Amino acid sequence: RFNVDDADVDQAMQMQMDIHENLVADVHGYLYFDEDKKRQLPDVKIPKFYLSVTKNSEIWEQLRRSEIHDAAAVKCERKQLYANQTRAKKLGLLPAAATDADAVDVAGGGTDLMDGITDEEQHSARRRRKYEQFVKFMLSDGGAEVVIDGANVGHMLLQDHFCFDFVDHVASYYAFVQHKKVRIIMCTYRVVNAENSGNARDKGIIAKWMKHSWLIQSPNILYDDVLWSIYTLHSCLVYNENVVVVTNDNMRDHALALHRIKGFEAWLQTKLCRVEVFKGQGILAYDPFASFTGQESQQVDSATTANTNTSGKRTLLQMEEQEEDKEKDACDADSGEPGSKKQKIDDGTAREYQGNNQESLDSSDMFVSSPVQQYNKFGYINRVYPYRLHPPCAYVLRPQYYRYETDENEHFIWFLPLLSKHSDVQNKKNILKQCYSDAIISKRIRWTVAKLTRKIVKKI
Repeated sequence: RFNVDDADVDQAMQMQMDIHENLVADVHGYLYFDEDKKRQLPDVKIPKFYLSVTKNSEIWEQLRRSEIHDAAAVKCERKQLYANQTRAKKLGLLPAAATDADAVDVAGGGTDLMDGITDEEQHSARRRRKYEQFVKFMLSDGGAEVVIDGANVGHMLLQDHFCFDFVDHVASYYAFVQHKKVRIIMCTYRVVNAENSGNARDKGIIAKWMKHSWLIQSPNILYDDVLWSIYTLHSCLVYNENVVVVTNDNMRDHALALHRIKGFEAWLQTKLCRVEVFKGQGILAYDPFASFTGQESQQVDSATTANTNTSGKRTLLQMEEQEEDKEKDACDADSGEPGSKKQKIDDGTAREYQGNNQESLDSSDMFVSSPVQQYNKFGYINRVYPYRLHPPCAYVLRPQYYRYETDENEHFIWFLPLLSKHSDVQNKKNILKQCYSDAIISKRIRWTVAKLTRKIVKKI
């Protein structure tokens, strides 16, 4: 109970209200009065988004369940224990004089133990075993500040072709220029195919990743997007949410599957770093085995440029487009023979057979397999286009309210995002679509900030 006199009441009712409209925010949450971001709003910043440990664990578990059927995996293990009674006795799981009835009791009982192990049960048990191995490694690795979706970044430059140089350039920029801990998550079959392709440059890049401990090979039987999501969730707990994922994947399937969990879409919004590639501005002179200083992003090969070709020769971009047209025309030819055929192989991935009539883009840029190696999932290119990284906002684009106290004051603050009158979209539902984070906050959104401060004197 507090005893407050009239003077204290008058003082407690004194309030100060500040309202600022049409403010521009940057990706870190600082607010400015002008678009040039020269006049900053003092003492106010949009708070960074944090995912609670409970919500982090809930999303982690839902992602795990999307990959593993626990009931089928347990049933497979029970049947394996019953079928391998001799091994179970050697391991001490069964007494030496155990009978079939004893094995049924130890395995958990049930008449289904007499049935054989189905493919679904065996598949689920293997997926759970591989997942547990990945999590065990992840916990020992300690997370990372930058997680790169290797499959997505490698396929950004050209469809049906993979570029290890481009992935390496992005990883080297974060590791050597920004001095951050980097991890590249990539399926095992992609690494094995590259090592067996005969391309010495790609093999050297993989060896470089191994040397710096950048590469994490995800099991082929598991979805790599789920694994890098789980790895990022763990990294957020280690690095206090200061983690980004380099990918252009929208994660629609996972966002739809986890739409009931509040915070997952907001977490994606504050973690996915997008990549914008400029194919029409030439090729970077990049050597993955030389010392990376960060200046490589400004070194454009003037011998091969787009939109400035005056010699009458085909540019590299034109060659790519003509090659894609050739493949489409081959599928529509009267002979009915497509330019490429797909065949399933033992690792469960679709591999592409390159026809004898298919030409390479450029022998210096794309590796062409020898006649003995007829089967490849995709071609390999060794070039890097100019690109720009668009980091995510540290905060969520939604109305926010906070209350906090200082020594003798109590503060209330509201952040309200509104559609800018200069926005290129008018439908509020499309604000976050087809646009990078830095462009959204600079062109489409303006903030209104209201801050209320009141002084309360308490007397016992």
